[in-house]
Amino acid sequence: MGEKKRIKIEDRDLQMLMDKMLGFRLLLEDLALRRAEIAKTFWEKAAKLYNLDLEKKRYTIWYMTHEIEEE
Repeated sequence: MGEKKRIKIEDRDLQMLMDKMLGFRLLLEDLALRRAEIAKTFWEKAAKLYNLDLEKKRYTIWYMTHEIEEE
């Protein structure tokens, strides 16, 4: 196999763009993790309050009317 070519980025503008790109990726990963945690908490609390059977049934959230509908 051939050797991989690695390019050192010397251009400061390109370095800044790369830093921003990676920063946004980390922010998006953090937001996705937070959303997953919030969704888990939501469904656990909803199941307890409204006796939902999350293992056997599926539910849809209607966010505009704050309703949960059994499918």
